[in-house]
Amino acid sequence: MNIDKTQRRFIAAAVCPNCGLSDKIFVNLADDAIACVSCDFYEKRPSDKKNINRGVTTIEKSKSSNVQSAPDLVRLIDD
Repeated sequence: MNIDKTQRRFIAAAVCPNCGLSDKIFVNLADDAIACVSCDFYEKRPSDKKNINRGVTTIEKSKSSNVQSAPDLVRLIDD
């Protein structure tokens, strides 16, 4: 696998399914395949759309804590 380095686009936080290392997976722009720089993993992109995300773990975003809601009413009681 002799790939010119200018044809690589690394995928942030991607984990190699072969060696398990993160940030080592890149897309080869010449043939639209993914590969790992740490091991011999190399895979062509599937042609059908239903298998594109095979093996990819989705990350769910939680609701932002910075979102402001309507203020609650507070009653001050003077003794």
